[in-house]
Amino acid sequence: MNVSTLRRFLPVAILLLGLVCFLLSGLQRHISFETISRHHAELTAWVSANRVPAAILFVVGYAVAVSFSLPAGALLTALSGFLFGVWLGPVLSITAGTIVLRTNITNKPFDDPKVRKALQLAVDNNTVLSLGYNNAGQVGENHHVCPIHPEYYALPKVPRDLDKAKALITEAGQMDHEFELISYDAELVQSPGDVIAAQCREAGIKVKRTIIPASSFWNDWTKYPWSTTEWGHRPLGVQVLALAYRTGESWNETGYSNPEFDKKLGAALAVADPAKRKELMKDIEAILQDSGILIQPFWRSLYLHHAKYVKNLRMHSNFEHHFEKVWLDKA
Repeated sequence: MNVSTLRRFLPVAILLLGLVCFLLSGLQRHISFETISRHHAELTAWVSANRVPAAILFVVGYAVAVSFSLPAGALLTALSGFLFGVWLGPVLSITAGTIVLRTNITNKPFDDPKVRKALQLAVDNNTVLSLGYNNAGQVGENHHVCPIHPEYYALPKVPRDLDKAKALITEAGQMDHEFELISYDAELVQSPGDVIAAQCREAGIKVKRTIIPASSFWNDWTKYPWSTTEWGHRPLGVQVLALAYRTGESWNETGYSNPEFDKKLGAALAVADPAKRKELMKDIEAILQDSGILIQPFWRSLYLHHAKYVKNLRMHSNFEHHFEKVWLDKA
C-alpha cells in the first residue's frame, strides 16, 4: 500500500478511532440534554474563553457523530447554537411572544389525553429554552399565559417525569407508534423542536422530524396532527386564549373544544379589572395545562443592536419602529 493510499484512508481511520474511544469511554451514557443544561454556565464560559479550540473540538465531535449516526448527533445540532450563537445585544424586550408544539386533537392518537400528557411530561422546558433558544427568554408553563400579562396566575410547577411519560404512552398503547413532529424551516421553531424530539426519545417515544418550507407550512398550519407554531406577543392573556383555544375559532390550531374552558374564559373576558381577572385565570390556565394539548417551552426575549450614539431606540415587543422618538448624538 503506497503513501497516497494511506493518506486517503487517514480521515476514515481517525473517525473510527474517535468512535472506538467514544464507545469505550462510556460517554454516550452521560451525554443528554439535562447534563448539558445543568452545566450551561461552565460550558458557555469555557467556549467564550477558548473559541477557536472549542470550535475545532465541536467540528470533530460533530463529524464523528454524524458519520456514524450516533444519537448524540441530534443533540450536537441543537448544541451548536447553544454554544456558538450570536452575542446578545444591549437592548432587551421581554415579550409574550412564544412558540407552541401543539397537538390537534381531531387527529388520532392525539384525541387521547394520555398521549398528550405523555409528550408533555417527557419534556423539560428549561432545557428547551437553554438548548433550543440559547436562554434568550423565560420558561413557559404550557398554558400560553405569560408572567408579563396583567392577569397571569402563577400555578405550581409541573416537573419533567420520564417514568410517568413512559407509563402513560404504554397505557395508551402507543409505545410503538412513530409520532411525526412537523416544523417549518426557521431556526426559531426548528431548533426547539429538535430538542423536544430528542427529549421524547429519551422517554422511549419514537419521534420523526419533518421540516417543510414556510411557504408550504402556512397553507395548512391549523391541520397538522403535531407541529410547531410561532405566536406573536399580545398584551392580554385572555386575548391570546380566545384566539387560539376557544371552540370554533379560526386560529384554533389544536381543534380544542371544552365547554367549561369556554365558559370560564368568557367570564374572564367580561372582567376589566386585571386583579379580579387574575383569580378567574387560575382555573383557565389549569384546564389548558392539564389538557396536554400544547408544549409551550418559553417566552421570547427580543434584542436590538445599535451604535452608542443612537439614543432612545427601543426593541418593541411587536417589532414596531418609533423613530420619531430617536435621535443621534455623535458629540
